[in-house]
Amino acid sequence: MNTENIAPASTGTVQLSGYNAKAVNDWSRSLLNPTVPGGLFEKSTIAAVVDEGAKLLTATFMYGERTGKMAERPYDHGEISNKIENLAEESLWLYGQPNIPADYTTKGADKPFIITTGETHKCSKCRGHGKITCTSCKGKVRWTEKRGDEIVEKVCSCGDGKETCGDCDGYGWMQTVIECKTDYKLHDSKKQDYNGEIPKDRLAKTTGRVLFEESVDYPLDVMRGMLRGGIDASEYGELQKTVSGRFHAAIDEKLGDYDGDINLVHNLIDEFFAGMPNAVDKNQLMKHEMLPIRLRLKVEDSPVSKIDYQYKAKPYRLWVYGNERKIHAVEKPFEFTPRLIGILVGVVAIVVGIVIAARR
Repeated sequence: MNTENIAPASTGTVQLSGYNAKAVNDWSRSLLNPTVPGGLFEKSTIAAVVDEGAKLLTATFMYGERTGKMAERPYDHGEISNKIENLAEESLWLYGQPNIPADYTTKGADKPFIITTGETHKCSKCRGHGKITCTSCKGKVRWTEKRGDEIVEKVCSCGDGKETCGDCDGYGWMQTVIECKTDYKLHDSKKQDYNGEIPKDRLAKTTGRVLFEESVDYPLDVMRGMLRGGIDASEYGELQKTVSGRFHAAIDEKLGDYDGDINLVHNLIDEFFAGMPNAVDKNQLMKHEMLPIRLRLKVEDSPVSKIDYQYKAKPYRLWVYGNERKIHAVEKPFEFTPRLIGILVGVVAIVVGIVIAARR
């Protein structure tokens, strides 16, 4: 830990950066902290400021999931161009041009589409005739109804007691298709190289100065070819080993002067590759197929300042952390501030209003 570049004042107090002072003062004036004296560091004595700088390690994997569901569509007896001949040479990702998001923050989905299998058969509902019994007249066409003492003759607009089959649209035949849906998803893992008292889940929600960032795009054509006929486990394993090795080499090359634990960065890569969604495990040919898209590793230096201060002669401690200058304080000074009084008055007014309304 390194003490900040600060200078003691003649009063024996310690100066701190204007950024940290403003962050604490804004935090103390927030309605979310009604019991904390507003402008806290304008009224406090700063005893010590220590830099606890944290390293944030993030690995993010983007992948696409495409699902295929067998369905039937009307067949108009036209030519079928993309007929599936051999499932051993097929993959859902060979059809339709993927509209892959350009970054790591956008999740999305492609427009659904269908793959025609080339299989056709007579419509089971109309048995290939294209028409079924009229649902209005039940095939009668003409019939009479009694209305009081009068007999009324009715004639159905169908004309022949038949109507177009709603399943095959009157063609009499159906074709088997695969309905495809595509979703793009993110999987990430975060670690911190930090031994202080700020909870890790809070620290993980901040950012810092980027020390290292490396991204790899899986070659789309190569991956689509690898998925053809069902992905081969050994081939995919070799691919992932190559990508992992590229990250390890980049870390050694670009983080030579890293002042944290470099082994944590390497461990993050190994753990992430072991736990990331696996195309071999998830893929079911023409039913559910995963397409690896890109992978990124990022290392950030997040500022963390531990500040000891005194308010009305009582010692306290808090932390200012992240580029966002968030505050972590376990114990806080307590006062009946104008904000707290205003909240209490508002609550009392609401309760009184409810009581008066109940008595009416």
